[in-house]
Amino acid sequence: MGGGYCQMRKKHDKKPEYIPSSRPVQQSWFICIGLYFVFLLWIEPVIDWLLTLNLMNPDQVQLDVLDQKKAYVAGIAFSIARSFPLLLFLWFGWQIYFSQSLPPKKIKMPFAVCRIESPKVRMYGMLIILVSLVLLFREIQILVTSQHVT
Repeated sequence: MGGGYCQMRKKHDKKPEYIPSSRPVQQSWFICIGLYFVFLLWIEPVIDWLLTLNLMNPDQVQLDVLDQKKAYVAGIAFSIARSFPLLLFLWFGWQIYFSQSLPPKKIKMPFAVCRIESPKVRMYGMLIILVSLVLLFREIQILVTSQHVT
């Protein structure tokens, strides 16, 4: 019953091209996503460890300053970490825009998809590029407006 683009084509159109899923690509994506989440989970403990290396006898004032520095450094680190997936989407939109094909011809996908080829596909690529650039500029704005603690 599901009506996707491939099922909605007219009978006189050429037969749609299905791109099968690739098991090694699936495994690579699962590994990359897992490593990204492990990286996100370990950012804050690593920042804590790095900031407390030089503390010998901490008092309340030093702990307050350390807390402010941690908030500043963690904000930058998480902003950079959020930028990695956005850069991936920017690259993917770029590939779609120039190949006029969804998914791009030279890219193996981790799931089976129907290939869409037309000049109108460039619009999807531009949309992905636009959204990723807007979100990247938002991250840059957050980085620029963050206050450094002395």
